[in-house]
Amino acid sequence: MVEKLPTLTDSKALSAKLAPTIQAHFTDPKPLNLNFGVVHDGAIADTFKGIADETNNAVFTTYSLHQQVHPLAISRLLPRNLDAKYQRAARVILSLYSRTPDREAVKQALRGDLAAKLSAIDRLDFSIPVEFGKNGTSEDVYKSIAFQLAQVCNL
Repeated sequence: MVEKLPTLTDSKALSAKLAPTIQAHFTDPKPLNLNFGVVHDGAIADTFKGIADETNNAVFTTYSLHQQVHPLAISRLLPRNLDAKYQRAARVILSLYSRTPDREAVKQALRGDLAAKLSAIDRLDFSIPVEFGKNGTSEDVYKSIAFQLAQVCNL
């Protein structure tokens, strides 16, 4: 938790600097996925990565399931911002297709509103194997897409 979110460049540099020190407290060799959050009135009000309400609620409900060095800094759940989640899910799915033959249509949709993003997603054929370039293996990308779709279907 931080008082104020660092810039993108500073966040990446701070993450790289802190990761080895934080990793030393844990036995799991899995690389850390650090995030920064600003707490206000007992809840996460802003985050470096993700949606504040989603991050807040995930931390609040799972904190006790993991080894911790510090006490939980938040004290309550937040109502979901459904519009933000739908926007983020659409953006994530399209971004994963940004290194495929659908690149131009995806880039155009990413500049558009939610309707444009959903229209572009509707035109993607998830049954056809695609090379995702630096966005990861097909298996990892399809898992990410399934995760995003499962999250918005459960809202």
